[in-house]
Amino acid sequence: MAIDDEQKASNKSQEFNETQNLKSARELSEATSNNHDIDNLQTMDHNFNTNHNFNETHRPQVIREFYIVKEEPTVYDFIPLFFTFIVYAIMIQTICLAVKKINKPLYDNVIRVLLIIFPPLLLMIAKSYLFTIIWFFYASFMIYKYFKIKKKPIGKEVPRETYDLFKKLFVLTNLGIGICQGMLFISFFIFPNNIVQFFLLFVFFLYFGLLSREIILFFSETMAINTGFYSKEGVPGRTNNNSLCMICTKVFDNTETIHTLVCSHSFHEVCIKGW
Repeated sequence: MAIDDEQKASNKSQEFNETQNLKSARELSEATSNNHDIDNLQTMDHNFNTNHNFNETHRPQVIREFYIVKEEPTVYDFIPLFFTFIVYAIMIQTICLAVKKINKPLYDNVIRVLLIIFPPLLLMIAKSYLFTIIWFFYASFMIYKYFKIKKKPIGKEVPRETYDLFKKLFVLTNLGIGICQGMLFISFFIFPNNIVQFFLLFVFFLYFGLLSREIILFFSETMAINTGFYSKEGVPGRTNNNSLCMICTKVFDNTETIHTLVCSHSFHEVCIKGW
């Protein structure tokens, strides 16, 4: 019995050793296979880089693009801007009226300087060159007219030309303001995407209308200061020729309206309004 037990124990020990040997062999085979796969992958990667001329400094780049989607502006987006503009306009107008009551000449000069300098400078910063070019030609023409008015003695046709200029600018700017106001009202319902363009046109005509009014008033003041009776022979007499306009010295031909003052001096309507 003892011999049988020893033989059974020996057989079990031999079976255990064989099992361990098979397990070790299997693990060694798997490890060898994995190493072989790694070598194959490295070889394939090397061949791919070689065939495509890739190296450490020339790797394929990944380009990512981002798109920011914005909604189109609607009418409601411009309502806060509109009311902000109205509030600031009321505040500025109130301050200007207060200064006007205290010192009117100062008010007139400040308004003219702001109208002439501020808008063009602001739009030049905003790179709106079309407005700047139009303003440049407008300013050049007005400077030419100013030197013509400033010249002594003032030409006989200058008051008439000044009034004609004022009348044309008045009609043009007011017509533009009216059309832009109508288009702004229509754009709220039909063309909401064009509100900004119509608003800029409205401000454009409004600006040149105000600037033209201030410049023509300045021209009239300049002519009133420099105008007077003169005579080559000396101090003029008190005689008055009622058949002539006392400004342009042309004979009344009954084709234009004539105004006669209390002092009995008569003028063409266009001449007296320009003066």
